[in-house]
Amino acid sequence: MAKKRKRLSKPKSSNPVGRPTVMTPETIRKLETAFLLGCSDNEACFSAGIGRSTLADYEREHPEFSERKKALKNNPVFVARKAIIDAMLQGDAKTAMWFLERKRRSEFGKESRLTAEIQHGVIQPIDMNDWANEQNCAFLGLESESEASEE
Repeated sequence: MAKKRKRLSKPKSSNPVGRPTVMTPETIRKLETAFLLGCSDNEACFSAGIGRSTLADYEREHPEFSERKKALKNNPVFVARKAIIDAMLQGDAKTAMWFLERKRRSEFGKESRLTAEIQHGVIQPIDMNDWANEQNCAFLGLESESEASEE
């Protein structure tokens, strides 16, 4: 029966071979600052003075940094939301309306809907108040004002 050989690990030398890492604590701090401002990976790498591939290699070796990067990139959105809410709490009606137009578009949006019908080849705008009145009368089983005036 053959004996299993023990795999020997290389002893750590006090004189490492190869180029020293550029991912120093200072470089990581520069990256985190850029991500906190919402910068892209390319912009953050530029500000830290490293290549994009260096960041990708570091993220593969340190998945926790990748998660931190995602969290830091959300900071500008958080700050903006807070500023909007703070303005509304101060009574800024313009900001409040802007917020509602975007969050509740169907109710507060500025969408203008124009309905038209074609009569004899000419587009005629429909008076939405008359149309709504006709719909209400039809629903209630009443005669609308326009039908009554035709008779």
